[in-house]
Amino acid sequence: MKRALDVVQAMITGQSVNLSVLSGHLPGKSSLEAKKRRAERAFRDEQLTCELFLSLMLPLLPPGKLLFSLDRTTWEHGSSPLNLLVLGVVLHGYTLPLVWTALPHDGNSSTDVRLELVQRLLKSLPARRWKGLVADREFTLGAWFAFLRQQRIKRAIRIRKGRRRGRSAHERVVR
Repeated sequence: MKRALDVVQAMITGQSVNLSVLSGHLPGKSSLEAKKRRAERAFRDEQLTCELFLSLMLPLLPPGKLLFSLDRTTWEHGSSPLNLLVLGVVLHGYTLPLVWTALPHDGNSSTDVRLELVQRLLKSLPARRWKGLVADREFTLGAWFAFLRQQRIKRAIRIRKGRRRGRSAHERVVR
């Protein structure tokens, strides 16, 4: 638990989830390489579930409304890439991951996977705490927008150039 807390604090202090950056913000007098290995072990620890990570992060979040970001990323995990869908909170210009899911394939996530991810976060951070959600253009389907409207979550979704801005593809500026 102490190792996970140290890594969480390093993420906040270093404003990054990059292991090389995190290692410089971990406590102790070990070498940067030893600290990097410690951070890697924390992320590989099977006890550090997404739910435990979220429970560690919640007390550290500022009060009031929060801006969230949804994105897909690929992390190197040994010799095979790990395709992740990540939902995080935007703090001081960087996104701190709160919940994530590994996608069993390359490419975009399905609407159902996105809905499940947002619903997981809504259990801990109700929609009244959401200032809004920002995401890339890969997240623009009617059912997805309908769900966000139903939850009363404002959104700012980048849309493809030249795409007609219909009602279901409306971009809202999060204020």
